[in-house]
Amino acid sequence: MQQMAPSIDYPSVLSAQQHGRFDPTTQAEPNGWWRATLTPDGPASLHIWWSSAGIDASAWGPGGDHALSTVAALTGQLDEPPADIIPAHPAVATAMRRNPMPRIGHGGGLYHTVLPLILEQRVTTREAMRSYASLCRVFGGIAPGPRPMYLPPAPDVLATLPYWRFHRFGIERKRADAIKAFASHQRLVTSIEADAQPRVALQRLTLIPGIGQWTIGCAGGPTFGDPDAIAVGDFWLCHLVTQALTGRPRGSDAEMLELLAPYAGQRSRVIRLLTADGHGIQRFGPGIRVLPIAAM
Repeated sequence: MQQMAPSIDYPSVLSAQQHGRFDPTTQAEPNGWWRATLTPDGPASLHIWWSSAGIDASAWGPGGDHALSTVAALTGQLDEPPADIIPAHPAVATAMRRNPMPRIGHGGGLYHTVLPLILEQRVTTREAMRSYASLCRVFGGIAPGPRPMYLPPAPDVLATLPYWRFHRFGIERKRADAIKAFASHQRLVTSIEADAQPRVALQRLTLIPGIGQWTIGCAGGPTFGDPDAIAVGDFWLCHLVTQALTGRPRGSDAEMLELLAPYAGQRSRVIRLLTADGHGIQRFGPGIRVLPIAAM
């Protein structure tokens, strides 16, 4: 299905779909990207690769055709970055001058997106990704196709697991209960994906215990391509935005939302611009020691 496409930074666009370098369901390579996922038609593996001649893709498994239908959205070809963002801060103006306007890819599947996000609540990213990889390897199964990859665990599998099966992977009861509740509400997940206004419908996920605005904010971009999705409650994001736009190293969610108000409708895109321009977090000391949950 080779096609010519606009000039897009595919690795950057697709990176939003990957949870950690060792995500067993999603792998990046030079000029290519692999994904093992669950689709409405069954499991699938998708391989996307690109060159100066264009972009191409292949898929395997019962859900292969469905996976191929998501390629244009995943790679940002359906996103139309605005040309009228008016920079209200010097840092945004500089970032716009130095970097192309980021494209937002979407279509990764709501279940596949939210499952690792639940694991990222309340723990470090490294801990969460270790737990996610273990869950996929033990309960997900081997993905179809030539690439050694694992599928996400099916919802009906996770919904029926007792808590002790989660604990061995470093997942305490609160997150385990949230995973089980989310896996038990796949009819709600399907209705959100089919909604005519999925970005608005995504708020219905907060009806599930353990899913709040941080999870919704993180899921809006990768799932529906929402350029305004913002993770309120993130441990570091408010500091990044505050430092980039005011020079002060620490801020709050309220201050972050106030600073980003001039960019309403494109706040996520502006944050991506700032990170692309090198803005990060100022740290003041060593990280804290992490005690493994599985050993407790």
